[in-house]
Amino acid sequence: MFSRLSSLVIDGVAEEPLGAERILDLEGVYVELQAVSPDEAAKLPRHAVEQAVTEAFGFFRYHRMALAEAVLDWSGDQFRLLIYSEFLRRYEDPEWNLKSLLEPVRHALSSVGEERFKALEQSLMSLSTSIAGLTTSPSAKGAGDL
Repeated sequence: MFSRLSSLVIDGVAEEPLGAERILDLEGVYVELQAVSPDEAAKLPRHAVEQAVTEAFGFFRYHRMALAEAVLDWSGDQFRLLIYSEFLRRYEDPEWNLKSLLEPVRHALSSVGEERFKALEQSLMSLSTSIAGLTTSPSAKGAGDL
């Protein structure tokens, strides 16, 4: 039961944020933001999600990349995140070999205490606040002050 639960937790806790961050990296968002506005780029540090996951769980880089890319799909001319049911189908498909590839992650999560999940959640909430600040237009920021 717990191994099934830990595989479900992988998706909700680490894979989606890592996948979203991987899209930003693959599509050059960090590089563009740095070129256009270095001050704003500092609010969205490259690999911030990876860093938070590493601090919480200690996964190796390639395990983090496997998690991130397990939820990515190339659709048309862009990447998109898989929805949960798509990820489960991919996870169960022997052709993808995700059960074996993600076994070190499942094993690591089986021994992680709740405090580490809470620490990751805190880090991701802080990053989310930074992203919201970057993506809110200046006129919308002032609208609440009226």
